[in-house]
Amino acid sequence: MKLTVFGDLVEGGRVCCDLLSNKENGILADFSEILQSSDFNVFNLEAPILRGGFPIKKVGPVLKNSPELIHFLKKNNLNIASLANNHIMDFGDEGLNSTLKLLRDAGLLTVGGGEDQNQAEQPLILEKESLKIGVINAAEHEFSLAKGSQGGANYGEILNLYYQIKSVKNIVDWVVLIYHGGNEHYPLPSPRLQDYFRFFVDAGADVVIGHHQHCHSGYESYGSGLIFYGIGNFIFDKIGRCNDQWNYGFGVALDFSPQDVKFDLLPYNQFSKEPKVKSMSSGEKKVFEERIKHYNAIINDRKALEREFEAFCSGRSFSVSSKLEPFDNRLLTALRRRGLAPSFLSEKKILHLYNYLLCRSHMDVVEAYLEKQLERIKTPKKD
Repeated sequence: MKLTVFGDLVEGGRVCCDLLSNKENGILADFSEILQSSDFNVFNLEAPILRGGFPIKKVGPVLKNSPELIHFLKKNNLNIASLANNHIMDFGDEGLNSTLKLLRDAGLLTVGGGEDQNQAEQPLILEKESLKIGVINAAEHEFSLAKGSQGGANYGEILNLYYQIKSVKNIVDWVVLIYHGGNEHYPLPSPRLQDYFRFFVDAGADVVIGHHQHCHSGYESYGSGLIFYGIGNFIFDKIGRCNDQWNYGFGVALDFSPQDVKFDLLPYNQFSKEPKVKSMSSGEKKVFEERIKHYNAIINDRKALEREFEAFCSGRSFSVSSKLEPFDNRLLTALRRRGLAPSFLSEKKILHLYNYLLCRSHMDVVEAYLEKQLERIKTPKKD
C-alpha cells in the first residue's frame, strides 16, 4: 500500500484566484504522476470549507477555504483530509459541519476531526488486499479541540494518544500518527516534542509525522519506528514569501508491505515565484539535502538540540513577556521595547506565573479558569 503524507493546505492568495476562476493553473502538475499512483494521499486541511460564516474569537489568524476546493482535491487524488489542527474550528460548528459534509459528499476521507470528541478520536483504517494501516491524527491544545459533545479536533495529549495507539495497534498491521504541533517558524523539535514523538513509537506507532511549524525539519529512525519532525507547508501562499523556509517542504511517500515500510522524501518549492508546487531544481535539491543533513545531526545530538531550543526561546522572550503584561497596546509595547516604560510584571507576579504555568496540576486549574473566561467572552451580550 502506498500512502503519501503532505503538510498544510490553505486556499488563500494566488491559490484562491486559480480555484475560483477554475483554472488551477497546473498547481500540482509536477506531482501529478506521484499523486495518481499513490493509493492514499493525506494532506492537512488547515482551514474549514464553507461560504460566509462567522469567525470565532481566538488568538492568531482566522482561515477558511471555499467549496471550490473540493473539485481540486478530487482532481488531484488528495483523498484524505487530516483535520486535527489549530484552524479547523475558526468558524465554529458551522465551519466544521460544512467541512465534514462537503468532504463526505465528495467521497473523500477524514481523520482527526468530528462532530464530537468520540468521532474526532476515531482512527482511520485503510485496507488494501490483506494489509491494514491505522491512521491517527491529533493536534496540540489551542482553540479547536473536541470535548465531550462539542465537535472539533482530536486532542494530542500524551495519554489520549497512548491509548489510541494501543487500541488501533491490535487490529492493523501498521500505525501512522500525524501530529499537528510544535513551534511555528522553528525548524527543529523542542526536546519535549522529541520525547513525545519517541514515546509514541515506544507505544506502538510505526511512523510519526509532524507539521504545523510552516517550515520543514529533519527525521530519524528511532527504535522500530520512523519519525519526521516537520514536513512544512504543502499549498500555502503568503504574499512576500519567496525562497525562504516558508516555501520549502516535502511529502513523505510511504510504501507498506506486510514485512516492512520504506519511504522517500518528495521535496518541493511551493508558491514562491510561481503559484505552483514545483519540484526542486538540482541546485535547490542539493541545498535541501544539506539542510536535512544538518537538522538530522542536531536531532541526533540531544545537547545540541537543547542548545538550539534555548536560543530560540531566548529570541522570543520579548514577545512572550508582552503577552503576559497586564496592559498591552502598541504604544506601551513600543516604549517597553525601547526601555522607556517599566514592566508591570512584579517579582511576586513572576513567581506566581512560574509556579502556575510549569506545574501540571496548577495548569489544570488555570486551564479550567481560562476556559470559563473564554466562554464568557464568546457569549453574545444581551442588549
